[in-house]
Amino acid sequence: MFATPSGLLGIPILKRLIPSILRRYAALFKHRYSVESRLGVLMLLDQKNLIDKNLLVRGAWEPEQISTLTRLARERCAETQATCAFLDIGAHWGLYSILMDKTGLFDRILAFEPEPTNFAQLQGNLFVNRATGAIEAHQLAISDHDGEVVIEAGPDFNRGRTLVSDKIEAGQKGIPCRRLDELIKLDNACVVAKIDVEGHEAAVLRGMTELLQKNHCLLQIESFGETAETLETLLGDGYRRLLRIGDDHYFSNF
Repeated sequence: MFATPSGLLGIPILKRLIPSILRRYAALFKHRYSVESRLGVLMLLDQKNLIDKNLLVRGAWEPEQISTLTRLARERCAETQATCAFLDIGAHWGLYSILMDKTGLFDRILAFEPEPTNFAQLQGNLFVNRATGAIEAHQLAISDHDGEVVIEAGPDFNRGRTLVSDKIEAGQKGIPCRRLDELIKLDNACVVAKIDVEGHEAAVLRGMTELLQKNHCLLQIESFGETAETLETLLGDGYRRLLRIGDDHYFSNF
């Protein structure tokens, strides 16, 4: 199935009309799950999920964020000429990981996604792109301690809204969580990270202080409200805000 040509999305009368027609067509004639070619890669999509639906009918998701992170990563990796690693923290089904793998910039790519359905889709996307050897996928949450957390899966129409909580109540099943500093040992490397953890970003940053201090880091952090205002404090000395796109904040220490 083709997506709406990007040029037509700039025409007001067609901006809503064509995607609406394509959504109805997909709902009537396509299986809920399909493999489509988008952004130069294959994608296993679930048309009920918000991200997938946008990619299916509009051909894009977070285009400004992805192009900005890719541009900054190219500049930083070329500048350091060091080992380059990409960390996809809150990977969902791996959109950023797969696109970053396509750039050829990174020696290692690690994707972390705790929610079982999202992780299954992530594995499917690695399979169809022959990226199972290039991208290290981990079904666990990243936090400020090694142990367990509880997740609340997002609804079918927006599975990107998975919430993480440290409070495990009686009868709840915990899932593994790890500190990045215990999982990854890098020194003087170029580390590019996308962090999208629906309010758990402070815990993620507290669990990667060694990584942040010992490496050249470029970060894209989705954060809302009060937490967004404390990001620079959490990151510590040497980090500066580069820019902001919507709720995504970009920081670097070099």
